[in-house]
Amino acid sequence: MVIDPNKANALSRIASSYSEKQRGLTITVDTSVRWGQVNPYLEQVLAGTQQGPDLILLDAGDIPYWARRGLIEDLTPSINLNRSWQTDLSKIPAPVRSAVQREGRTLAVPIAVDSTVIAYLKDDLAAVGLDDLAKVQDRWTYQTLAEYARRLSVPDAGRWGLQLSSTGWLQVLWGHGGDLFDAQGRRSVIRSDQAMAALRWLHERVFRDRSIPAPGEFRSGSRWAMWFTDASQAAQIGIRFFSNKTAWNVAEVPLSEGRSGQRVSALRVWAVAVNAKSRYKREALAFVRALAGKQEQETMSSTIDAALPARSDAWSAFLNARWPNLPAYRQAFTAGVQYGRPLPALAQVRQAELVSGLWREIQRGFREGSDLEGVLAAADSFLTQALAGQLPAPGQGPGS
Repeated sequence: MVIDPNKANALSRIASSYSEKQRGLTITVDTSVRWGQVNPYLEQVLAGTQQGPDLILLDAGDIPYWARRGLIEDLTPSINLNRSWQTDLSKIPAPVRSAVQREGRTLAVPIAVDSTVIAYLKDDLAAVGLDDLAKVQDRWTYQTLAEYARRLSVPDAGRWGLQLSSTGWLQVLWGHGGDLFDAQGRRSVIRSDQAMAALRWLHERVFRDRSIPAPGEFRSGSRWAMWFTDASQAAQIGIRFFSNKTAWNVAEVPLSEGRSGQRVSALRVWAVAVNAKSRYKREALAFVRALAGKQEQETMSSTIDAALPARSDAWSAFLNARWPNLPAYRQAFTAGVQYGRPLPALAQVRQAELVSGLWREIQRGFREGSDLEGVLAAADSFLTQALAGQLPAPGQGPGS
């Protein structure tokens, strides 16, 4: 396997237990290829200069790309012949399953999922007379978030109300009803009224309120009071804060604008796929089928990075064992998965090139003082290039 080392312990336990039940079959977990080396390594596998693993652990957002290149085996025919496999997969929430599905095909088995939350420093909110987000999250919106961020910011002192990343920008876009592509993933739809509302919201926070640092404005030693982040990262940060007796908490993402009572949370999903070039495809299919089982998913709770097992009926064991004293985290994490949405993925480019590249394009427009229509036009051009598989390498394009 080519795997994320953070999940090595859990997958090694699953592989060892599975191998003990098989006659003459041993599955080993290979962590020699680090996360940042996966893509060059898989290119070598495709070129035939590396034999490659029989199973591959990937961020689900890259699975369509490698499937189009011929590296990922379509699991659908095997799933259709195995009713128990179908039942196990049905225990995985639909948003998580959708991350590994493409045009009616299932390309991998999800093993872990992470949702997006708002992490925040409770003392900072209290110091300026703001209610704890955990108490108002049932009614808070992006306008509430804007007001909180404004009151929490002292930019000249290096203190910011809110910090955004590429996925945080997607949260704002989705939270205003905007999107990158049409339902078929074939056309950019970012030049819309909803996307303009999201961009205006962001522009006002950066330049009018100065509650989000402008591109290049954030410096070493600066701090922020609230930030969009993966729930697992928030939990790890929280443990460190708790050890320092810092008042910290998490809340669900804001309610979407114009959609009463609805939210959307960006999801990251990790999944195991079968190498289409494997010499042991039958055995690999049997093991990846086992990964959907409840016992195997509960074993994922031993992972050190705190991502939830993909199966919802395996969550309780994980949460009770690892985070019994973080009720807000538990609520925000699990609720976020239920109304979550996988990060956008295309077969033409890898996910990081798409998501991070678009964020760089928007930041470039802000940095150069482009009007908002111009920023959206540049974003539309970028997404159209992505659909054509023609994105420049990072550092070489106009948005670098």
